[in-house]
Order: sequence, then C-alpha cells, then structure tokens
Amino acid sequence: MIAIKNLRKQFQGRGARPGFLLDVQRFEIAPGEIVYFIGPNGSGKSTLLGLISGDISADGGEVIVLDLPRMASDIDLLKLPPYRRSKFLGIAPQESEFALVEELSVLENIVIAMNKSRTLPFLFPTVRLRSRSMSLASELGLDLEFRMNESVGNLSGGERQSLVALLATVGDPSLLLFDEFTASLDPQMATDVLTRTSNLIRSKRLSAFMVTHRHSEAISYADRVVVLNRGKVHTIITRGSAEFAIDYLSSLFKELYYQKLD
Repeated sequence: MIAIKNLRKQFQGRGARPGFLLDVQRFEIAPGEIVYFIGPNGSGKSTLLGLISGDISADGGEVIVLDLPRMASDIDLLKLPPYRRSKFLGIAPQESEFALVEELSVLENIVIAMNKSRTLPFLFPTVRLRSRSMSLASELGLDLEFRMNESVGNLSGGERQSLVALLATVGDPSLLLFDEFTASLDPQMATDVLTRTSNLIRSKRLSAFMVTHRHSEAISYADRVVVLNRGKVHTIITRGSAEFAIDYLSSLFKELYYQKLD
C-alpha cells in the first residue's frame, strides 16, 4: 500500500501570474488498484506524479510505502534520491522513446529493465535469461516473444507503448506512474494498449496512478477517479457509485471551468 500524507509544493508566480500550491492532505492506494487523476489544465496532475518520482522536489509531506515484505520498516520515498526510488516505482512516460532504446532489440530492452529493477541475478545463464524474457513478453499477448531479436524501432506505436507498460511492471514495483500514457495514440490503438495494460496491472496485483484528460478512459479502467482542482483533491468517485459516469464528470468539469473564469 502507498500512503500520501500532507504532500505540498509551492510554485512562485511570475509577473501577473499567481503562484500555485499543490496540497494533497491524505490519499492511499491499495495493491491491485488503478486510480486515475483528472482535472483542468494546471490542476496539479503531472506535478503530483513528478513529486512522487523525484523529478520535482517536494516542500513537505510523505509518500509512504507500507507493509513491504522482508522490510524492517516502512519507507518514505521522499527521503530517497530519485535513483533509489526506482526500486519501488515503475514509470511509463507518454512517449516510448523515453523508456525504450529503439535501436536495441525487444530482448535487450527487457534485460535492461530487469537489470534496472535489480531483478537480474548476477551471472544469470544466457539461455535462462532469454527464456525469462520471452515469458515476460508473452504476458502482453502480442506475440513479441517470437520477435525477441527484432529492433524495437520496428514495432508499431501500440506495440511500443504496450512494451513500455510491461517494462514498468518488471520487478513488481510498489507503485506504477502513467502520465498521459496513450495521448500520442489514435483512440482505437489507445483502447487496445490500455486494455492490455490494465489486465497486466490487475493480474500482477500492482497499484497504479494514471493521469489522463480523457474522461471515458478513466471511467473505463479506474477503480477510483480523483478530480484535482487548483492543486487540491476536489472529489473522489468510486466505481459502482451513481457519480461514476461520464455525464457526471462532464457536468463537474463545466462547473470547475466557470469557477476558473470567476
């Protein structure tokens, strides 16, 4: 489980532009849960993920990894430098070029991910390494296990993003971070990639924070949808509730838009 407590970041305004404060008092995510963050532009969605990953330094608060097996105590990610947080986080960026080495093969990219997540044993036999990599690739259901020597640059956009999602899960991290993960894909390809990704996350019982501007995406794949506004949690809707619907989100966003104009 991940628990966010009093996470804050103050940005100073420039000229006539006012400053911005991200202030998340408390939020928890359980294993196997997919939480979507949505909100108007500038509401703090990407900033929140950046604070967790270490790309942005926080002014205060905690991001606690709870109930770690074989760990003597809980871990506060904010006390770790970004390179040490990689043990607990799986990050899937919007553009595959930031997660994959497209000149290398599918196999080589998977091996890099295993090494980065510290799940690659020292002196691991080459035959077993290939077998393990093929087993991982097969989880996507794209037949990539039969294309292990093919350059990643030859894959389609959807195949590359699916591979990015897979590599983010290597090592079973405590939390996955997906920021506008399929924004560069056409709607049909995005749906295919997200379906594979959500199935992968749930089958491994991982936890994921996902940012999107597409309300339909959040309603289709989220267990909970968190609406951010002006740096704060405005409301949280849970699958199965009456509010968990596109019509409700559309109405809410109109309300927030007109508030912004006031």
